[in-house]
Amino acid sequence: RCFNIELVAEAPVTCDATQGIADGEHGQLLLIENISEHVITILDNAMTRLAGSLAFAMDPHSTLLVKWNGEDWVEVARSQN
Repeated sequence: RCFNIELVAEAPVTCDATQGIADGEHGQLLLIENISEHVITILDNAMTRLAGSLAFAMDPHSTLLVKWNGEDWVEVARSQN
């Protein structure tokens, strides 16, 4: 099952472990889309495991697809638009 989250920020923002994504169900997919006009940065190790252990600075209209493995949201794909 896949869910979609649309992120909106009034200014550039970084999501860390304190502001991380809530736990999912094992195997759940989550598509995150930046629909604001500002960069939203998702950090690695913020309940996330991103490719190359690198943060993803999501420009407007960029997307990140992650899958819950029971402990973290693991990156499946990203699109920098």
